[in-house]
Amino acid sequence: MRPSGPNHFAWKGGIRKHSAGYLLQLCKGHPHADIHGYVYQHRLVMEKYLGRFLDYDETIHHINRNRSDNRIENLELIDRAEHTHRFPAFRNGTVKFNCLQCGKEVIRFKSQKVGNFCSQPCWYIYRKLH
Repeated sequence: MRPSGPNHFAWKGGIRKHSAGYLLQLCKGHPHADIHGYVYQHRLVMEKYLGRFLDYDETIHHINRNRSDNRIENLELIDRAEHTHRFPAFRNGTVKFNCLQCGKEVIRFKSQKVGNFCSQPCWYIYRKLH
């Protein structure tokens, strides 16, 4: 039988880094642990601070946007709906800008290379005027 945990040669203290930059900590038996027993470290820090487990609709926002900075003063507890509405740039790589012609606020994917206009008619009007 192969050694595991602290007896394994590649043991790093039960902490590993997620591909998105978050730190995961080994916490077997935790209600929100993945199949390998790891939980996001920022959730564990907030749970310890609050003295309870987080609900499904609660999420943790990193104030300085550094996903590996899990100091309690850098973490903010908000609900999932508020997180996506307050920080639209975090949703699917979107950007927010105002149309150059009408001034309407537009949220669009970064991958769309259509210029800073809300619609094609606004682009035609702007092109005729300038």
